[in-house]
Amino acid sequence: QIDLPSAERGSFNAAGTHLAYEPLNQWQPDWKRYHGGQQDKIWIAKLDDASIQKVPHKDSSDKSPMWIGDKVYFLSDRDSKEGSVRLFSYSPDKNRVTQLLKGDGLDIKSASAGPDGIIVYEQFGSIHLFDTKTGNATPIEITVNADLTSVRARYQSVGDDIRSADISPTGKRAVFEARGEIFTVAAKKGEPRNITNSPGVMERSPVWSPSGEFIAYFSDQGGEYNLHVRDQKGHEPAKVYTLPATFYYAPTWSPDSSKIAFFDKS
Repeated sequence: QIDLPSAERGSFNAAGTHLAYEPLNQWQPDWKRYHGGQQDKIWIAKLDDASIQKVPHKDSSDKSPMWIGDKVYFLSDRDSKEGSVRLFSYSPDKNRVTQLLKGDGLDIKSASAGPDGIIVYEQFGSIHLFDTKTGNATPIEITVNADLTSVRARYQSVGDDIRSADISPTGKRAVFEARGEIFTVAAKKGEPRNITNSPGVMERSPVWSPSGEFIAYFSDQGGEYNLHVRDQKGHEPAKVYTLPATFYYAPTWSPDSSKIAFFDKS
């Protein structure tokens, strides 16, 4: 048992003689620019007599103390107009606080000290390593491959997921958008055709040209929606017409199949 009235998080020095800790419990640590009585602060306790040395506090929230070598590292929103949380260090012998990482408006949400003077921290959903010896921060690439049945390759019925449709000039086939794919289906005889066959790409709003040769639709292949035109059998690659980045709707062929009208979100 440690002879201190309360603490939320703490970190011992290597000798175990001192403890850097948070004496208060801030029940809502994500409040931005909070200046109330629960504002987090960091104190250093000398354990043989419970005497306290306070980390200089500048009307800021200081948390997550980590004792590495002769310094205490911690997170703080001090000296930030936006209230962004960054990484600082405190030298008890010099009573000096030093900012270690520049703030870019994205909070460092949590941090933990590891071996060899390395701190791991989370910022905007990504994980980084900070080397206290060099002052360099390195992002960690993390890939989570979950064995989920919902993302496995499989046959999927799309009859209940049709979003838009059009009929060929002869009326013998119709074109449908379902689950981001473009299909043509025979009215009586003939197999359905997936003319795009592009899992991971969203195609929508297909329309059949009056000539019967082509089908136009919008596709986000490459990251932004563009106009695609391809032969109605889907044998040849689509011709792509690049458009300014936005959302597009309701493509309509001209009667001679030479032009396409459409509107955007504005």
